Amino acid sequence: FPLGWRQSMDILVLTRNAITSSLIGSSNPQFEGPSTVGPVGIGQLTGEIAVADAGIDAKIITLVTLAATLSLSLAILNILPIPALDGGRIFFVLVEIVRRGKKISPEREGLVHFVGFALLIGLISVISVQDVTRIVRGESFF
Repeated sequence: FPLGWRQSMDILVLTRNAITSSLIGSSNPQFEGPSTVGPVGIGQLTGEIAVADAGIDAKIITLVTLAATLSLSLAILNILPIPALDGGRIFFVLVEIVRRGKKISPEREGLVHFVGFALLIGLISVISVQDVTRIVRGESFF
């Protein structure tokens, strides 16, 4: 249990550092290579792990660690105050509390979430194009 807790905390710190690095840029060697990957990149990474020259035990441990890292990273991103995600909804609830119960119109909140959703889909599309481009160029994660 203590090892799992420590590794979870390491993933939290790594996720925070990766988000910061993506936003402000970083020359830290920890973040060399693609700073973000989408579903295509995750598939590529999983495939590279599966065919790596390593024992089955090492592959399983690496894949389980990857799954845990992805799960925790997505949970963190989901609670950020980004429209269309859970954190965006929590933000609107907090705004209502600060405004002493005065609700924001559902139409306005819906519009904010719609725009946030459109931006997220656009971001996912850009990241997916980068993933496919990396694969076509023959670039690897390792």
